[in-house]
Amino acid sequence: MSGKNQKEQLFSEIVLVTNQGIPLNGTYYSCGYAIQKEWFIKGKFKLLVYYSPANLKEIYIPINEEYLINAYALNPPPILDQAELIKYQQRLQQFKELLKRKKRHRINFSTY
Repeated sequence: MSGKNQKEQLFSEIVLVTNQGIPLNGTYYSCGYAIQKEWFIKGKFKLLVYYSPANLKEIYIPINEEYLINAYALNPPPILDQAELIKYQQRLQQFKELLKRKKRHRINFSTY
């Protein structure tokens, strides 16, 4: 099958990203790019996605006009209540602060 035929079979939809992932038709999706950019921590926002009804194990997210990234179905979808999410975010922030302090300490120590 040519790329053109595959592209013609893709559908698009605007979805609302949540702390559980990128939802589409009852399934949540995730990818390294979304995790790196902290999409699931930032809160709800709209996102254009492309998908093929023949393969709902993955969806495609346009990053710019020339680049699509794959996001894969999470099975089962994660279920986090608000308290768990806040606790996770606090731990993540504490870890980041610890890393910053270690880097600063290394820099200060190496200057002497």
